[in-house]
Amino acid sequence: MPSSDLNGTSPAAEPIAVTRYREYLRIKTVHPEPDYEGAVQFLRKYADEVQLPIDVIPITPKKSMVIMKWEGSDSSKPALGLTSHMDVVPVFPALWSHDPFAATKLPNGDIVARGAQDMKPLGVQYVEAIRRLKTAGWSPKRNVWVIFTTDEEIGSLDGMAKFVQTEKFREMNLGCVLDEGIPNPNEGYNVYYGERAPWWLIVTATGPVGHASQFIPDSAGVKLNHVISKLLEFRKSEEKRMKTNKLGLGEVVSLNWTIAGGGVQFNVVPASMTAKFDIRVPPTVSNEELVGRIRTWCKEAGDGVSFAFDGITGPRENGLSKMEGEWWEGIERVAKRRNMPLYPSIFPAATDSRFLRSSGVPSFGLSPIQKTPNLLHDHNEYLNEATFLEGVEWYVDVMKELAGSS
Repeated sequence: MPSSDLNGTSPAAEPIAVTRYREYLRIKTVHPEPDYEGAVQFLRKYADEVQLPIDVIPITPKKSMVIMKWEGSDSSKPALGLTSHMDVVPVFPALWSHDPFAATKLPNGDIVARGAQDMKPLGVQYVEAIRRLKTAGWSPKRNVWVIFTTDEEIGSLDGMAKFVQTEKFREMNLGCVLDEGIPNPNEGYNVYYGERAPWWLIVTATGPVGHASQFIPDSAGVKLNHVISKLLEFRKSEEKRMKTNKLGLGEVVSLNWTIAGGGVQFNVVPASMTAKFDIRVPPTVSNEELVGRIRTWCKEAGDGVSFAFDGITGPRENGLSKMEGEWWEGIERVAKRRNMPLYPSIFPAATDSRFLRSSGVPSFGLSPIQKTPNLLHDHNEYLNEATFLEGVEWYVDVMKELAGSS
């Protein structure tokens, strides 16, 4: 990537934006051992090519976030933030039609790769929009920060969760941040003003041990079964509430039993057993009430039953970004000019935006992907070249509207 040429270089007949996107997709930032160093080196060269100052922010000895800055003419104004995460989820290569890290482009323009939707396109679209604007001689009034985060796919503990506590974050003076959304298989863009908080619930039951040929009273398994049954009954009631009231997934609590643990062999009643659940709680639900239910079910099961939440998940402040004011109205104006329908809702999963909102910074999740199946975390994830480039154009207009002309 030459530093002297703002236009960059690209294979014949392929836009430079698409080339950089495919290069980024080939970096294996896949869990459980993401190549963050490879991504950082790529982004250093990329920032140099587009002539943007860059900071590499260590989060842990092996994990660093990357921040590019496009300086505005009035740094006193609250800045525009554009965030994306570098990491991607694991793959099952045998179930893919192409190598998930080759970024193969099919004859129809589909680019197949892990991260093709979630969420490497956005990071490149941000930078390519800046490239286009700089080439056209346009410059912003507000500072524009392009942020590349770590570990979003595993909860952001070593990522945005720590970054929002730093002095660097405070110095950025962010007024609004745009983050990821979900592709829309129909026309228009999904936009998210809130999201469900992840609760990774661990229920542990203890009890007497003995030979499994007996009816041992109050065993760990019997007590754990009571709690599991109550949780799954609650799951069924929330699913019914969603269907009966025609609610979106982001408006109800989802719950799935994902991990079971305990036991040593068939004929031994174990002293302890555990069950782990992925629960997603919308900001419209009372944390206190839901925790109270779980506590009651554990108490009903008997002595020796407890629960906890893994890592930084669990009950926490989980606000909504208001769909009003200059930032939201600016997004609406861009969509109107582009004849692009917007569909606001609560994000059904979790993103880095929850930490931004908890820090008092409005954040809206929007991936400019329409008429495309949602393949987040799925096999054969892809994005069409034309759809990707449409997203670059979207961010050109968004930056001109939200960052203001200098």
